[in-house]
Amino acid sequence: MTRASIDNQHSTKASVLPLGEDDPDFVRALARGLAVLECFQDAADGLTLSAVAERTGLTRGSARRLLLTLEFLDYIGANDRRFFLRPRAMRLGQAYLASQPLWSRAQQLLEDLVTQTNHASSLGLLEGGEALYVARAVPKRLIDNDIPVGTKIPAYANSMGKILLAHMSKEDLDNYLRNVTLKKHTPHTISSKTELRRDLAAARERGWSFSDEEVQLGLQALAVPIMNLDGQPVAALNITRYTSTANSDTLEQYVPIVQKTAAEISKLVFWHPQFRFPSGRR
Repeated sequence: MTRASIDNQHSTKASVLPLGEDDPDFVRALARGLAVLECFQDAADGLTLSAVAERTGLTRGSARRLLLTLEFLDYIGANDRRFFLRPRAMRLGQAYLASQPLWSRAQQLLEDLVTQTNHASSLGLLEGGEALYVARAVPKRLIDNDIPVGTKIPAYANSMGKILLAHMSKEDLDNYLRNVTLKKHTPHTISSKTELRRDLAAARERGWSFSDEEVQLGLQALAVPIMNLDGQPVAALNITRYTSTANSDTLEQYVPIVQKTAAEISKLVFWHPQFRFPSGRR
């Protein structure tokens, strides 16, 4: 992004958004409440008051008041001194997806891709260092859709996350690698930042990324970027398969088909005036 475009972006936002936490239009209570909701990610067993305070950087008193307010609104539940998200919290994510009919329009293209490849297919965005699933289609032979829309997976281990990381600017990628902790989800997960940088460079060079059992044993995925009018990636498209059901074919042989579908979805992006970058854009 050029200096001029950054200045224009700031001048556009200045009239409608607070410039920082000290701006009189900035509502601290709302920001802290949202931080409390977001801190429950990867907390399947719930969180104690102390854990919420630690994750959000709030005092125990502030965290307690926010938790009780969110509990009253039915966004959070409590049991045996542990707090957990209630189903109503899903409305926040569903509201975003419902406001972006682009992904609904792309659903048929995903289903067509599944028919052509007989492999599951997904669309994802880069959100805060994670791949966020916004649309998905699976073959009829798969009874369960085991990766529902709204799922987030660490970008460094996910095929869609990788291709979007691969197209980051050097500055943004350096910042990402400086702050990310590479956890091994399986023995195949890349845990070396040097190795990950090489893997991303190769993905950018060839135009597609590959995740070979890095998130889950037996699960392979290949992804290509979805481009906007300026040729910048705004999302990613992948196909996945389980090695237990694989035949002699390879995912790489489907690259042209996946790229063709990605090009069709890119056309939707070109002409979709309501499309907006998510908060975790590159």
